[in-house]
Amino acid sequence: MSSPIDAVTELIARHQRAQKCEDEMLVFLAESLVEIQYVLKSDEYDAEKLATIEVHVRDMLRRIAHAAEG
Repeated sequence: MSSPIDAVTELIARHQRAQKCEDEMLVFLAESLVEIQYVLKSDEYDAEKLATIEVHVRDMLRRIAHAAEG
C-alpha cells in the first residue's frame, strides 16, 4: 500500500501530464487554425488546399476526442 505522500505525488504528476497534453493540444489547434486561415485567405481554392484544411480539421477532432477519453 502506498503512503499518502506517494498518492499526492502521483496526483500531482498526473495533473502535470494532463496540463502538458492540454498545452500541446492548444498549440496544435492554434497552429492548425492559422494554417486554415491562411488557406482560406488565399485567392484560389484548389483541391490540394481544401484537402489540407480537411486534414487539419480531422486531426484536430481526433486529438480532441482522444484527449476527452484520456
